[in-house]
Amino acid sequence: MAQKKQIHEIYITRAIAIIGVLIVHATATPVTQIIDPDLSKGFHFMNVFFKFGTTTFILLSSFVLFYTYYHRQLDRKLMIRFYKRRLLYILLPYTLFSIAYFFGPFSNYPFFQGVDKEAVRSFFISMLTGKAEGHLYFVFISVQLYLMFPLFLWLLKKYPSTCKYLVLIGFASQWAFVLLNHHYLHITLKGSIAFSYFSFYFTGAFLGIYYHQIIDWLKQNRAKSIMYQVMLMSMWISVAGIHIWMWYVTRIKGTQLPLFMFEGVWNAHTFLSAIVLIVMSHYIFKLASSRIVNTLIHLGVLSFGIYLVHIFALRTYTYLFPYQGEPLQYSLTVGGAFLAELLLSSWIVNLFFKRISWSWIVFGAIPKANPYKPAPERI
Repeated sequence: MAQKKQIHEIYITRAIAIIGVLIVHATATPVTQIIDPDLSKGFHFMNVFFKFGTTTFILLSSFVLFYTYYHRQLDRKLMIRFYKRRLLYILLPYTLFSIAYFFGPFSNYPFFQGVDKEAVRSFFISMLTGKAEGHLYFVFISVQLYLMFPLFLWLLKKYPSTCKYLVLIGFASQWAFVLLNHHYLHITLKGSIAFSYFSFYFTGAFLGIYYHQIIDWLKQNRAKSIMYQVMLMSMWISVAGIHIWMWYVTRIKGTQLPLFMFEGVWNAHTFLSAIVLIVMSHYIFKLASSRIVNTLIHLGVLSFGIYLVHIFALRTYTYLFPYQGEPLQYSLTVGGAFLAELLLSSWIVNLFFKRISWSWIVFGAIPKANPYKPAPERI
């Protein structure tokens, strides 16, 4: 079968998602330091509102997988190619960055102080559980999903009638795991287990399988499409507001709220955010200038590499410019942290892809086909 048409808008969604990740990490320390009441509210808002980054990446990963593979002939050759690509472009960079973070200058076991057997043992345990550095849990989750993907693909191709229920299956299986863990398993690092994200994974699968049918339906039913989008935006804003309020009363007021309430509202907020961002990306691609669109697409192309390296940029910046000072200075320092994450990480990843032929070893692969929006012809 011919290769599926590239969906350029997805790169815009990735760009917005990586911006969300960077904002959350830049404000992670400020939300724990009460410098000024109004300032704390602002950092709190940004830290909670933008928590959609990683879960959006999970949904998009599933979307791309099922969009690419579901309508193709499932055979041994295809699966070998699938795992070869994941080994080279995902696992290899993950391993290298696990080493870099675990033994880097900001770690508990820096190379320049010497490495003993206990450090090596601790590293392998951390790498095999996705804990060599906090944000690498996303790659660890992705690896779990890749291992399950062939089974899910085979089942859905064998029983195609179940595809229409994928969103419901995703939520049901995810919450079954949440309840099972709460009552029996008691896994403390539940966020590093793929079952915690099945609502995103199976929704991504649904969108990937039915993408063109969904787009055609939306074009043919514009009135209903607009109504559904208004409803979606209203739900998203409402749930995001509730999520922000919950964390505010917990962090600032010290109020204790039920854990299941946090779980449910987080799930709704991040899930709706991913759908809204996909819709928003289509509008941006269609309506924004080619310069804006291509800047976002380029950021989306680099997003995996930026995700891997941005903690180095953040720690280097905060080492040189600690979070301290009066409210204005403090705000500028936090803003600088975000810019350091974004600009320094983008520059490093972009430099590798432009100048180094083996850059895929460090930062994974980028699309071979040009995903950018052509500039309008001048008359």
